[in-house]
Amino acid sequence: MASLSLTRSKDVLLDVTVAFDPVGSPLDNLLPEALTHLKRWKTLTLQVRCKDSEGIYHRNIGGDSVFKICQTFGAVEAPSLESLTVLNFSDFALLEENGSFSKWNTPNLRYLNTMLIPLSLQCLSSLTRLDFTVMMDQFSYNNFFKSVSQMKNIQDLALKFKTSRRGGQMATQVFEKVELYAHRVWVEVAIGSQLTTSSLRSFFLPL
Repeated sequence: MASLSLTRSKDVLLDVTVAFDPVGSPLDNLLPEALTHLKRWKTLTLQVRCKDSEGIYHRNIGGDSVFKICQTFGAVEAPSLESLTVLNFSDFALLEENGSFSKWNTPNLRYLNTMLIPLSLQCLSSLTRLDFTVMMDQFSYNNFFKSVSQMKNIQDLALKFKTSRRGGQMATQVFEKVELYAHRVWVEVAIGSQLTTSSLRSFFLPL
């Protein structure tokens, strides 16, 4: 049915959603068919979900799931892709390792919604909007600021501060600040977040 629908839609741009488990294995069999229409992708949503509803939050999952997800896609040539969203419903930290997105070519990407910045993505400098969920107990300031330094054309920046359901502690980190100029900035702090005023101030230089 999916194959027939994609064929009939011909050159219509596509909104694609693909779900994976916390170790990077696809949770459905639609990806191979979607990959044959890469040049038609307009938006892509990557979801990381747990197969089990109970107990899985205590398993020890490595931080290479993003690399395994990208391996599943292979080399991505998506000239029409404008929006990339990475959603983590597994409650495990997602880490980008081994240049996960280094084989992705998305020259028209303008919007990124994520809780990790894909540093190896080649088009960070072309982004105009960033929606970033900061998981404070899984957060690396240095990686964030390193990625921010590549974003020269950001116009809209939205930051949402949260802590995971596992309730980890925020580690003390030493970092160098960088400057990012945006036309509009939104800040949201989730109820129950461990974020303190001093932590929030660390993201912003005084005017």
